[in-house]
Amino acid sequence: MGRDGMTGKDDGSDGRYLTYEEVARILRCSERTVHNRVRSGDIVPLRNGRLVLFTRECIDEFLKRSYKTPN
Repeated sequence: MGRDGMTGKDDGSDGRYLTYEEVARILRCSERTVHNRVRSGDIVPLRNGRLVLFTRECIDEFLKRSYKTPN
């Protein structure tokens, strides 16, 4: 399959939108945790009615805000 942004399986860095399942895999957590982070405002997804999608950029922003350096 081609790398047209819709067929390849990757982390969404090509502009493809991510689902809750894909975000959970990237963050190595459960889908429920992703839902909770969205509800609390920690992760800001794109919304279109009931459709909720994520970009790699919104996940990267979340990781930058939540990253803590070891002492």
